[in-house]
Amino acid sequence: RPPMQQQNNVRGPPTGISQQMGTPRAGPPQQNPPSTQGGWRPAPRASAANISTMNSGQARPGGSFGPPRSQGPPASKISGGPPQITNNGSSFAGPRPPSSRPPFIKAQQPHTTGQQQFQSSTPPTQQFQAVGGVAQQQDLAPKSEPFTDIADACDKRYMRCTAEKLPGSASALAQSRLPVGILCCPMALDVDHESPLDVVNFGSTGIIRCKKCRAYVNPYVSWVNNGRQWRCNVCGFVNEVPNSYFCQLDPETGRRRDVDQRPELLKGSVELSAPGEYMVRPPQPPVYVFCIDVSTTAIASGVVDVIADSILASLDKLPGKPRTLVALITYDATCVHFYNLKASLSTPQMISVPDISDLFIPLPDDLLVNLTESREIIEHLLRALPKMHNSDIDSQPIVQPSIPPSGVGPYPTQPPYIKNNRNSSSSQNGPALGSALTAAYRVMGHIGGKLCVFISSLPTCGEAALKPRENPRAYGTDAERLLLRPESTGQNPHWYETRAVEFSRLQIGVELFCTAQQYTDVATLSVLPRITAGQLYYYPNFTLKRDGQKLGAELVRALSRPTGFEAVMRVRCTRGLRVSAFRGNYYIRGHDLLALPNCSPESIFALELSHDDQTPMTTDIATVQASLLYTTSSGERRIRVHTMVIPVAHNVQDIVNTADVDVICNLLAKSAVDIALKQGLDAARTKLQQKCVDIVAAARSAITGAPTSVPAYARGPSTNQRLPPHMQQQYGGPPPSSIMMGGNGPPTNLGGPPSSQANPDSAQSALKLPKSLELLPLYTMGILKSAAFRGGTDINVDERSFILQRLDNMSPQLTRYFIYPRVLPLHMFLLNASTQQDKDLLPPPLNLSCESIVSDGLYLLDNSLQLTILVGANLHRDLLETLFIGDLSSDIGELELKPLISAEKNNHQQSNHLYLLKLHNIIEHLRTDRPPYLMVDIIREGHPTKQPIFLRHFIEDPANFPGGQFTYKEFMAHIQRHS
Repeated sequence: RPPMQQQNNVRGPPTGISQQMGTPRAGPPQQNPPSTQGGWRPAPRASAANISTMNSGQARPGGSFGPPRSQGPPASKISGGPPQITNNGSSFAGPRPPSSRPPFIKAQQPHTTGQQQFQSSTPPTQQFQAVGGVAQQQDLAPKSEPFTDIADACDKRYMRCTAEKLPGSASALAQSRLPVGILCCPMALDVDHESPLDVVNFGSTGIIRCKKCRAYVNPYVSWVNNGRQWRCNVCGFVNEVPNSYFCQLDPETGRRRDVDQRPELLKGSVELSAPGEYMVRPPQPPVYVFCIDVSTTAIASGVVDVIADSILASLDKLPGKPRTLVALITYDATCVHFYNLKASLSTPQMISVPDISDLFIPLPDDLLVNLTESREIIEHLLRALPKMHNSDIDSQPIVQPSIPPSGVGPYPTQPPYIKNNRNSSSSQNGPALGSALTAAYRVMGHIGGKLCVFISSLPTCGEAALKPRENPRAYGTDAERLLLRPESTGQNPHWYETRAVEFSRLQIGVELFCTAQQYTDVATLSVLPRITAGQLYYYPNFTLKRDGQKLGAELVRALSRPTGFEAVMRVRCTRGLRVSAFRGNYYIRGHDLLALPNCSPESIFALELSHDDQTPMTTDIATVQASLLYTTSSGERRIRVHTMVIPVAHNVQDIVNTADVDVICNLLAKSAVDIALKQGLDAARTKLQQKCVDIVAAARSAITGAPTSVPAYARGPSTNQRLPPHMQQQYGGPPPSSIMMGGNGPPTNLGGPPSSQANPDSAQSALKLPKSLELLPLYTMGILKSAAFRGGTDINVDERSFILQRLDNMSPQLTRYFIYPRVLPLHMFLLNASTQQDKDLLPPPLNLSCESIVSDGLYLLDNSLQLTILVGANLHRDLLETLFIGDLSSDIGELELKPLISAEKNNHQQSNHLYLLKLHNIIEHLRTDRPPYLMVDIIREGHPTKQPIFLRHFIEDPANFPGGQFTYKEFMAHIQRHS
């Protein structure tokens, strides 16, 4: 990360918040909230060990399978007394992982009325010596133990740990060899601009926080002295309860009588209304500034038309109306163009500034306008924007105001300057991106907001011009790592990094859309979204026909998705644990405060945990609390608090048996990204492989003498056996061995060697692992052979830079199919389709080996980044003509998926229409839980360039780069020998 700026230059929370995220202000005493004795019935207690049951999703009394997610009492706003219902806490919906995955991602279950609690391991009569001057206490009155309904625990889509039990000491962590960390996505379940969580307003009481560690009150704190004090579950400090927040405890259970009316004491995730001391300025309106490349390359590719149409379609979806502010800037190789969008004008005015080396801002008060007031002018500009910069009208003024603008200073106001001043040499030079970023910085710097930057070629002009440094001869060598790093030479080294830090300080988040057809130095430009908590979108070899729909869909999503502005996040851990590393898109202030100008449901952060050498853990339950302070699009300052509790274990076998392989591989891949950038791809592959060996060795050592299961996919030749468990019973349709290729011929074996070649004494059969880690070797091999880390020369540096950053911001659900893609056989599945009710079913996937593919088949590959359909050379002609249009006669001709028109939707009786409908339903089903738009690419068997790209996803076959020549069996044998 870039060096930290001076504290007085950082704009964000006040000094107190930078250190503690605010200090609550005590208010006048209020009347105690009424108790709920009338209809309240205590729920049974459970021991601290039952947290493991809660996290593992084991069956609970009543037969339901839990924990159900994000359900419970309706949301509420609290002001002093008991809360009042304002929202429905279960009214939201989010992407749901497959129900057959490990318990950490069980599908959401219906809410049940039964409650289950857990209690601390500290006996009620134990003396406690508080830290910070509080005298030693003996709890004579009834004391509560931490508890909560398991249905209301922190949803695993918000926070997810590498294991359901954490190592209790540094020695246990070293023995297990597992990476310990948490994936945090603080806005994972936001589907609109209203919070899906209960909103609590403490009013004049002030937010209840620990006075020592500044953790927020949560369901896992314990109450002492008959409810007049509470013990922090993070640091153990005993805090006084304000009079206005006091409530007596139930003598039988030790619960507060008003706990069912207090969402902050009932749920693991809650949202708090932030008072004035959590602000350094009033909440600002949402600001959207568009910085569009209108160079000859961009105009010719058609990307400007897509951008203008997408922004126009998103105007009604922009959050924050009627407060939303909008500005538009365009740039090319010679000019930066500003647009006067004042509501009093009849048409927009464009003002071009040709001095890109010493830029100034004309009409500074009329460039950033209110969307509601200037709606007609903005729409007029967006409709005319592509034609304005067309090369056919370069020499004509775009908009000629009748009166020269005033207040422009020394800049001349003659008509020749109020036009497009592109000269003939601009088509040979790249756009002046640095100058455009400086312009946007000055237009929106006083407020902040979201900056959408579009670029179509390498910026070689103006401020911060870049030089081509692509070197294909360095691919596959140690020198490639230098190409993957931001450029650090030239006249302005680290210019983009410095500018990104300044953007973060001013609360500006950058969304970068790169639609280049040639080398663009993505490695350097990607620091803009990485440091400003934005996102990078990359469209290699952009063509309007293929990529236009994807660009439009992703731009609309980026503009309309729920967004938290001016955000900062801090993570607190139980005493004895600490966060040793952060991964994701952010800028860190101090040592643990993440600055996030924009935060969205796609913002995910990996937190690596380690034991504090000076402060050992003394508790049986570890707590991790993530707090996000942000501004909503409606202008409210909120604090979103997620509290997660994890049991602590000292036995290595207990730890590895509860491991979550999806989270482990996600963290391993993100850690390898840093190694690849610092030491090279070969070092990253070596580290990944060694880490897999270490974990397997520790797991095998822990289960020595204990009965274990051999991975099903490693025992025999059957395709279904070799598939990972999460892919075996997750999909509908017949097993692969019974599928007939193209509907003709006898049943065909789709993968794996013949039974006669099976070796029962193979290394795969001998490698015994806990069930939780069965997939680790397979997934590790998938990471090694993925596009992010594979060697060779078949991946250019821009594509690899994009994939590395994309991987650094992937959720476990996306990394699962990125490292082990799904290959679905569609031909027989489509022919067997009978009704539209089957639309959510998918055929069983194949193992990733070329032996699975036959020439009369049709296959769909999903790698989390795009969908690819492989059309076999001998696919049945009727099915080919039913599904595709294009050059059907040629063996390698270009094909397109036939559109599904309304007439075909209504004609389900015709089988041909049903096949097409079924294929479209499968594609839409795969797109439902993916924030990025999944583009569909169709290739023909035998295509000289596209088929090799398709086949490199078949990780069980040997690859053609050093370290990747092994097959799956050979890799398992290698792990066996070294573990």
